Amino acid sequence: MADLSDFDNAEAGIIRESVPTVQFDFKPGSTVGVAQFVIEGRGEAQAELDRWASLMLGVDVGTMQILEVLEVRAWGRDPETGEPYRYVKARVSRLDENAKAAVTAADRWLARNPRRQKAAKKPLKGAEPCGMWWPVTDTQLGKGGEERFGGISETMARLDWAADEFVAWADRQRPAYAPDRIMIPLAGDVTEGCFGSYDSQLFVTSLNAADQLELAIAAVERIVDRAVETAPEVILTGVASNHDRQSRMSSRENVTDAWDDRTFVLLRTLARVYDRMGFDRVKVVMPQNPHVSVIDDGHLTVGTIHGHKPKFKGTASNSMWEWWKADIAARRDAAAAHVLLAGHYHHAYTLGPQSGRMLIGLPSLDGGSAFFEATGGDWSMPGIRPFVTTRQGVRELDTLVWPEDIATAQAQVGGLIA
Repeated sequence: MADLSDFDNAEAGIIRESVPTVQFDFKPGSTVGVAQFVIEGRGEAQAELDRWASLMLGVDVGTMQILEVLEVRAWGRDPETGEPYRYVKARVSRLDENAKAAVTAADRWLARNPRRQKAAKKPLKGAEPCGMWWPVTDTQLGKGGEERFGGISETMARLDWAADEFVAWADRQRPAYAPDRIMIPLAGDVTEGCFGSYDSQLFVTSLNAADQLELAIAAVERIVDRAVETAPEVILTGVASNHDRQSRMSSRENVTDAWDDRTFVLLRTLARVYDRMGFDRVKVVMPQNPHVSVIDDGHLTVGTIHGHKPKFKGTASNSMWEWWKADIAARRDAAAAHVLLAGHYHHAYTLGPQSGRMLIGLPSLDGGSAFFEATGGDWSMPGIRPFVTTRQGVRELDTLVWPEDIATAQAQVGGLIA
């Protein structure tokens, strides 16, 4: 066992010329792993571990504890003091609160699901027939707590709110509109995915792939159950995405076929569940193209994509619009849609209607995206964007935000948050 006191001077140990990598390695399901980090100046090892764990993983102070120091090396010198920085490798333990919270939430949601199909609310006299859309995207279940709006616990609470808020929003439309069906498109990145090294990947994964999928199925089933209470028919669909497929750690490149996607596993599983439960008013629709779902809801034709395939061209909205125009010109799948829904960029935006088309960018339901915030210099509140469709077009498009997220944003940046 190495002792940090061995490195009170620059001559001790091995001098490293390059900056050592800060990383955390835990095997799936294990609460004991190895941490490698740097101590600057006279910092104490446990305090520096807390600092790096908070910065890299978004975990609370005291969540991770040093069990044994395995190695300490000097690295460079502080230009102001002349003292060495210290590189530490240690065996550490962590609290496994995320897995416990996930199981608790899954059990709670599944326990609340009806075993019999509830009757839909009757439409009010004089209400206009319509379709209703409840899009869900970028929940990235399994992502840790490094994001602006928290990690897995906050995402699960946000999903619980979303299931109820979709219904409350639909009830607010009832005097004017009578939905004949509700469409629930899963626009991708339902799970965070696993890239081979779990807690040492850039945007940390706090649940393994099996836990992520189990929780995603429970969360989507909860939203579908609420839709069954609201409309005579519910259509559930989805598309392939980047996080829901297996990727290489180094390049983030997808290595599995587009149909080998956790969203499609979820859809096939729920299709069997609803068939066995006799939920004949719920229809699960698999897209003909894994990347593009196009559904005629009886009022408008609406397409859904994740948004990772179009090349980035300045802004999220411009990237999607240019891709859609090319699809229309080539008469590919999305050409049939009057409205296109897109996720991926964790931003809410709207383009159109123009030339009979409308593009709707969907906010995420996870804690946000530090990646897009860092690269694009902008961020959007997590939330949901339900809307009504009639023969006249999109109506009542709303952007709804969990009140807890509004309070978090106000505390972080101050002032009023739109």
